[in-house]
Amino acid sequence: MSETFLVTHDRIDLSQFTIRSFSSEFYALARIIAKTLQPIPVIPNYRGRVPVGVVVAMYDQILEAELAHVRDQLLNKEVWVLEALILFGIYKQLPKKSGGRVVAIIGSMMQHRLTQGLIGIHHDEQAQLMRLVERRIPRKSWTKIISGAQAASNTLVDLSKRDQLCVYLPTVREDVIWGIDLYTHLTGKEEGACISIKSQLGLKSRWHNSEEQVRSERRPLIADWQKITRGTNTFNAEYCLDWQPALMRVGEKEKGFHRTPHQHKQRFWTNRFIQWLEERSNKLSESQPTASH
Repeated sequence: MSETFLVTHDRIDLSQFTIRSFSSEFYALARIIAKTLQPIPVIPNYRGRVPVGVVVAMYDQILEAELAHVRDQLLNKEVWVLEALILFGIYKQLPKKSGGRVVAIIGSMMQHRLTQGLIGIHHDEQAQLMRLVERRIPRKSWTKIISGAQAASNTLVDLSKRDQLCVYLPTVREDVIWGIDLYTHLTGKEEGACISIKSQLGLKSRWHNSEEQVRSERRPLIADWQKITRGTNTFNAEYCLDWQPALMRVGEKEKGFHRTPHQHKQRFWTNRFIQWLEERSNKLSESQPTASH
């Protein structure tokens, strides 16, 4: 396993996400933030190729200052959702068609915080979070963001429950430039996958690991597959690994609310995912020359 990758990415530990509901203190603060959504400085010349790290560092500093007085009173996941709300206030100021990379970076920063903040929450809790933003047009955007984060969160939880897998979130840069939403690899082995996650209303949840599978769909996902393939190739070159691309489509039973599979179905798809990685790992092992004595 690449030491560089392990140093720069923290493994997801589900034991840190046991709280399934948010406190009344959280909702009081969230409603204040959602009603005001105060304008916060936007980086000028946002059409240009602003370095991702510069944007992330600037807004991380703003978030730290905005919530400094309440961080000690709230759980981590509550702070993450409040930070996402503040970022949403910035996001809605940006012109979506010409905002370029800054729009993508802010979107990724929200996604990362909400993906972790939504782990294990109840259906009615998610509905309350969606209602925090009251005005119709902003609420539509906020609901879409929550929906995408819940799709990533559900996938993260399914994979993290399996002892055979280690799961990681990408950095904001890797999300924005490479289109990667999750990483996973076999525990104690090199074989892994870079995963792109898409949520779609009314369709069944399924995952793809080849272009042939994607082309067989009624609604082609070729562009998504090509992007995660390019991103995985760049990831492999940077970290000296040989991981595979995977495209996960998470179905929604109604707008914003994703199907939570029954336990046996959850294990079925993750069993197949693990089997795919193990088969690749075995093939690589067989192709390795054995040491001569």
